[in-house]
Amino acid sequence: MGYGGILALLFGYLLGSIPFGLLIT
Repeated sequence: MGYGGILALLFGYLLGSIPFGLLIT
C-alpha cells in the first residue's frame, strides 16, 4: 500500500465508501 493506496483511500472518502477505496488497493 503505497501512494496508490493513499489515493484510493482519498477517493473512498470522497465517494463515502471506504471499502471501495480498500478494494482499489
